[in-house]
Amino acid sequence: MEEPQARSRWLVETDWLAERLGEPGLRIIDSTLVVTRMEGGGWRPSSGRESYEAGHIPGAQFVDLTIELFDASSPTGYMLSALELVAKTG
Repeated sequence: MEEPQARSRWLVETDWLAERLGEPGLRIIDSTLVVTRMEGGGWRPSSGRESYEAGHIPGAQFVDLTIELFDASSPTGYMLSALELVAKTG
């Protein structure tokens, strides 16, 4: 598979992706996080699984940022969890 010509190896332009949908080895991950403004201030994050189930890029898999990629031991919210945990979600 040809390497994407994009800002990074992991983020690609929509045209590049559309031309390669269905290619072996291509993995598309949706980890949408919905952030809702709370009455009185602040923000409430929640899983984007509902929007994924309503419609997504063909072949995409959903990885839940609020559960599967959330490192509860980190003092900073929504940091990527340990590599061992990420590997288990694969």
